[in-house]
Amino acid sequence: MLADRGYHQPRVILELSARGVGVVVRLNPTSMLLWARPEDAQVFDPAAARLEIAAHLRAQSSDTLTLPVWLRAPKDTSGPGWLHAARLPPEAAEAPAGVAAKPPNARGEPRARPRCFWPVG
Repeated sequence: MLADRGYHQPRVILELSARGVGVVVRLNPTSMLLWARPEDAQVFDPAAARLEIAAHLRAQSSDTLTLPVWLRAPKDTSGPGWLHAARLPPEAAEAPAGVAAKPPNARGEPRARPRCFWPVG
């Protein structure tokens, strides 16, 4: 199943995965938390470190990355997943993010669209 980031609800993704459905969704790192996972791990380790996605990606030297992660949902539900990322070309990373088709905020300012990509550090 391919979905946009508005559908990246951990509980739903884990339920689909339990039924054998593979889910690919564009990550919104501020609302979907991920934890580091050893590639061969089958059970979530409560001592696993929460993945600081932006900092981790900025520290990488390669242009692409595939990283095993844990996805967690309320009530201690968890499952394995993968984070795939690709570095943007410098001109795309430096360009303004643009304005989403949302009404202005309370001060009348346009809302900037979140930049959900591997930032060039």
